[in-house]
Amino acid sequence: MIWGSIQYLQRKRFWRSQRMGTGIVTRILLAFMILYFSVVFLAFGFFFEEMLEEFGESGDKFFLLHKYILYYLMFELILRVMFQEITDVKFREMALLPISKSNIIHFILGGSVVSFFNFMPLIFVIPVSISIINPEYGALATWTWVITLFILLLFNNYLSLQLKHWISNRIWLYPVFAVGLGGLYFIDVQTNHSISTLFHGLMTWVLQYIIPIVGMLLLMIV
Repeated sequence: MIWGSIQYLQRKRFWRSQRMGTGIVTRILLAFMILYFSVVFLAFGFFFEEMLEEFGESGDKFFLLHKYILYYLMFELILRVMFQEITDVKFREMALLPISKSNIIHFILGGSVVSFFNFMPLIFVIPVSISIINPEYGALATWTWVITLFILLLFNNYLSLQLKHWISNRIWLYPVFAVGLGGLYFIDVQTNHSISTLFHGLMTWVLQYIIPIVGMLLLMIV
């Protein structure tokens, strides 16, 4: 009931906004972008091995898969912090309504799950799990792997919200944050993929046991 009231106010605010026309155009352009990247990610998912051969990548396909997923998660975190919008609920507009602050905060956190960043990678993850993971490890391990990656995406989601809260009034921290993750990427490349090796080991452990999912869930909750 309370969440429905907040969503109703959000819709009213959008349709009565002076920038409604711009907002609609932006949503249409975003829809085309989502469609384009959906096709690209779908192709990457089903033809991952062929693309590795096309780009001259050699080595363990599972290691390469996990390496590129790690790089994506790092790059995605930068994009989330810089561009992902937090559900903008105006507290002053709701001051006279019987809605507690905790409910508004829960709405913001819950609403952030329904995000382009959270579901777009699944268009790649699910096909690649069918074409590469399932033949080697079976259905149960495959779905465990997919669920783990989705949990990591949600972890990125909540971590980015916290980071935006920390650095929202300190603009100079944005480039510091980006350079920091870029430094991790440089270290990984220059030290025989040490970070990638750790991530690959973790994801391989996930494929062999279900228990690590519990740890991932706790990490996301924290």
